[in-house]
Amino acid sequence: MRSQRGRNSATARAKHSSPEPLPETLLTPPSSPPSGVENKDAYPSTGSVYDMRTVQPRAGAFPWQPDWKNVEQPTCDGHPTGTFVVNANATQQDVLWTIAVAA
Repeated sequence: MRSQRGRNSATARAKHSSPEPLPETLLTPPSSPPSGVENKDAYPSTGSVYDMRTVQPRAGAFPWQPDWKNVEQPTCDGHPTGTFVVNANATQQDVLWTIAVAA
């Protein structure tokens, strides 16, 4: 019968052992970027709303991003649209990002 101390020592060694290395396929980037959605049937059937708040520790600690926009706007028929509503004061910025899917 093993002592309680021996069992805890084995458990402690197991918890601190090195993790298994990642497979090579996870470490190698794809040869070309993904092509993305190419037709409206691949889009989600509902939209999304993201309500983001950034707070500064003191006014002017860093500049706000005033011009929010979609940088990857799809162009195929039936693509979703994104709109931004931005409100800010000296220490807090709120951004409401709405993604709407065409009916």
